[in-house]
Amino acid sequence: MSNPYTILGVSPNATDDEIKDAYRKLAKKYHPDINPDKDLAEAKMKEINYAYDTIKKMREQGTSYQEETSYNSSYTYHTNTNSNIDFKTIERYIQTRQYFIARIMLEQIPKTTSKWYYYSAIINYNLGDVDTAEYHIDIACNMEPNNMTYKQIKEKMASSYFQRRQNINRRPFSFGRLIFSLIKFYIILNVIGFLLTMFFSCVTRIVPTP
Repeated sequence: MSNPYTILGVSPNATDDEIKDAYRKLAKKYHPDINPDKDLAEAKMKEINYAYDTIKKMREQGTSYQEETSYNSSYTYHTNTNSNIDFKTIERYIQTRQYFIARIMLEQIPKTTSKWYYYSAIINYNLGDVDTAEYHIDIACNMEPNNMTYKQIKEKMASSYFQRRQNINRRPFSFGRLIFSLIKFYIILNVIGFLLTMFFSCVTRIVPTP
């Protein structure tokens, strides 16, 4: 799991009241009953509850987050075991295109395997974070250079990104853009005509009549 203070968006030096206030605001924001994506809201609420409970226990025991490393590891393992959060779970969320939930679940798994970076690349790519996706698929390929699945995904990402750039450069004909261009051209002609009229008017005044 991530740093509980980071999850709640507070400083480790925050008072108990500030932590409680931050928890209440987040709980209200992500309550499943008021969110259209109930699964995502429930996953976020689990994360918020974990953070709040962890901070409370740390403060009751008089320990800091750094001193809680072993506790956090066992807590995360226990949570993952009970919730069955593994790569198969992540893959199911990816297959149903629930990428936000997949990312939240993936963050609960240690970043120690090439498979973690492989799934992270797929999730981030589909969420629009192409830079992170390409970076993570590179890591996965470096960790397992002979894995053809990773190589294929890397090639698909590269070709898809190139195709998107090509499509942006080849924008289709737009009648609206044509009208806008004609209007700009008309305005420019009028400005030029006005300036020429002013110029000849000034010349006529300066040159004396015979």
